[in-house]
Amino acid sequence: MLQRLQTLYLLVALAATGLIFVFTFCTYNSPESLAGLTVDINGVEFNISDEAGDRFADLAASRGEQMSKAEIQSKISESEAQLNTEITRMNESKFGLVFTIGQIGVLVLMALIVVMIFRFKNRRKQLRMGRMLFLIYLLVFVGILLGASYGFNVMMSQFSDRIGETMMAKLDEFEIIYNVATYLPAVAAAFIFLANVRIKSDERLVKSLDRLR
Repeated sequence: MLQRLQTLYLLVALAATGLIFVFTFCTYNSPESLAGLTVDINGVEFNISDEAGDRFADLAASRGEQMSKAEIQSKISESEAQLNTEITRMNESKFGLVFTIGQIGVLVLMALIVVMIFRFKNRRKQLRMGRMLFLIYLLVFVGILLGASYGFNVMMSQFSDRIGETMMAKLDEFEIIYNVATYLPAVAAAFIFLANVRIKSDERLVKSLDRLR
């Protein structure tokens, strides 16, 4: 079983699916911002760079405010904590169910790939299952892209003032930066497609051999 090329393709698809738990989907920030909102399979999190203190000091100076390094760090930590508290509350109330369903969905897809691997004795059912998984993964990929865009609009509308102040950037400069996890379903779909091609090829070979007999 493990010597068949389609099984190796399916194992790659399985690994790509599992890596969704490791990498992030996207980040909402501006090109020059030292902070951003990161979205992964567990929810949304606000992260700020250690270098943000210098940016905040420049911003304070432009406003005519004189602040010590300790005051700047305290201000940044306070803003970060407040924003993360609000985001956590939003994760639990609005998007908590979505991310939980997403986590379960990824585990279900991984289980289906394992089932498909062990259906090597019935190529017709294996191929049928492979085609279904291929379509599901494409839909998941499109869903992630649409979800990232929708989430961006929600974040900007709900936390516009706080995000702009904390990230030290103008809201019209913000953009969506897609990360590794966004493309993993497409990678898995590609390898499932390759596995389907091999399975179909094997099925044709067996049928031709049966006719020769």
